Amino acid sequence: MYVETSVNNMANVKASFESIDIPYLNTDNNVGSDMIFMSDCTQLLGSRDPLSCSGVPTYATSGVSSLSLTGVGSDFISHEQGGFSTNGRIVSGSLAVCRDSATPCTPVSADESVYAVTEITCDAWNLNTIMAGGDWSLASNSTFIEAKKDTSAN
Repeated sequence: MYVETSVNNMANVKASFESIDIPYLNTDNNVGSDMIFMSDCTQLLGSRDPLSCSGVPTYATSGVSSLSLTGVGSDFISHEQGGFSTNGRIVSGSLAVCRDSATPCTPVSADESVYAVTEITCDAWNLNTIMAGGDWSLASNSTFIEAKKDTSAN
């Protein structure tokens, strides 16, 4: 995998969702789900008016438009992951990570559910820190780890 360290010192991977490039996803080993900030995401943090998630103080965006997604599932509210409390929609599709900066990304699994964030309602620890486009889970119960487990002895 092509891993870089971002400004917030978390390991990041280049990725794509449904063939749409995401500059970087933070790796997360605490939650078993993957999360992507949508390009039309708004933050509702102490302001009367919603602000873009890509601006102060969250700096979170992936470039993936929620309008371009298929495989739409159910809405979610108050999902806590990556230091944020978020609202949005669970979508299914192909999440891929890149082995290096030049080769095409490799699908993590054929189809997986991803939290597509359209609203950030609370920022627990990333305030005024440049954020990646979301989280890629490497938790023991994540889609990626589950697909790599050797079950032949069971």
